[in-house]
Amino acid sequence: MSWLAGCRRLHRRYERKAEHFLAFVGIAATLIGYRRLERRSDDHEREKTATS
Repeated sequence: MSWLAGCRRLHRRYERKAEHFLAFVGIAATLIGYRRLERRSDDHEREKTATS
């Protein structure tokens, strides 16, 4: 859960319905995963160009 700490919306639970809060958790997890994949692919591209 510590990796969700960067998502301001999740610091406090503002939503009255649990479904809404869980939806934001899902969105945050998706964004975090996307950013990690994007960073990993950028690192891979840099390694590829450095060795060429």
